[in-house]
Amino acid sequence: MYRYTRDWRWTRLDGITWSIAVCMTCRRVVKPTSIRMTRSGTHGEDYYEHEHELRFVLLTQSNSGIRHFYLDEGLEFLDEQVRSLWIFRRLWPQEVAEEVEKSLR
Repeated sequence: MYRYTRDWRWTRLDGITWSIAVCMTCRRVVKPTSIRMTRSGTHGEDYYEHEHELRFVLLTQSNSGIRHFYLDEGLEFLDEQVRSLWIFRRLWPQEVAEEVEKSLR
């Protein structure tokens, strides 16, 4: 069993740090097993447990709206898709996750 912890934030000024967990063995996006959230609800941690090793897509947006993304090794094939969805089309993280999952099937 593999275990991972990823920090996240979604500030009132729309600063975003969001991870999308990808299992290449199952070919799907994995949802967190549990979530810890601060009282304000703007910061927290996602906890993942999965039987296979996970790779992560990290989406970030500064409070001023500048977006970046980072891919773990082995997810390079998602580069153009994530760039289009996150940077150019400016979709929300959940929407990017849904599109990534569709492309894994």
